Amino acid sequence: MKPSQPIRLYRHPISGHSHRVQLCLSLLGLPFELMHVELMQGAQKQPEFLAKNAFGQVPVIEDGDFTLADSNAILVYLGERYDEAGRYWPRTPEGKAEVVRWFSIAAGPMAAGLAAARAVRIIGAKLDYDRAVTVAQQLLKTLEAELTRRDFLVGAAPTLADVACYTYVARAPEGDISLEPYPALRAWLGRIEALPGFVPMSVDSPKAWAWPARVRQDFEEPAGGRALARLFTKASSARKSASACASASSAWAAAWCATRCPTSSANSSKTYRSWWSAARTSAARYGRRC
Repeated sequence: MKPSQPIRLYRHPISGHSHRVQLCLSLLGLPFELMHVELMQGAQKQPEFLAKNAFGQVPVIEDGDFTLADSNAILVYLGERYDEAGRYWPRTPEGKAEVVRWFSIAAGPMAAGLAAARAVRIIGAKLDYDRAVTVAQQLLKTLEAELTRRDFLVGAAPTLADVACYTYVARAPEGDISLEPYPALRAWLGRIEALPGFVPMSVDSPKAWAWPARVRQDFEEPAGGRALARLFTKASSARKSASACASASSAWAAAWCATRCPTSSANSSKTYRSWWSAARTSAARYGRRC
């Protein structure tokens, strides 16, 4: 069964909850349309969006005349309505209960741990980072033990349990939480990413989205890594000068350039850390004054 028209997914590129739904839609082979919600400008708190979700949060889907918020509720709906073959949403009560158990984990320790740590690091969320890391590490140890015994969270085949848990585990390094100690967990991520229809999070460097829209527009499409390196070098030199604030772009350039360092290969590199250190220094010194 397919929807008569594309399902609308209201989301933001750095939202792990939004990606959870996007991944589900893609794995099920459903037509969908991505509707960007500018969280950094408070679009989710405007009356038009609050009419879709009174809590002012993404994701939200519109399937014809039906509107639904909450990522895990959306997964249940999509599984019940469109996964008739039970590829990802089991058709037995026992199977469904096993999957929903992991939904609770995704909404509980995963949100309080991995998601919270990531939010602190990429958007400066006012949360207890140390507590988030503790919760995240406890969860990762449990997941590692579970996935040492089987390929997926519920048995030998992937389910919506894996979909619900994938994104925040995969993006854990963005919260400065390493996955190196967890080989079974990393192998599980690889199995999810090998599934037909898998889609990655659509923004490579979510930290870029923490900067104002005008800044992103100024530096959205530089010509590759070499141009970024030149931009960063120029900005780094400029911030040493007393006239650095003569250009509103100087501090932002360093910060933006640092956000574009590829996260997949550079999270633990000295280059990545040094770029971010310089960017933060530049933004702190000049960003608000420029």
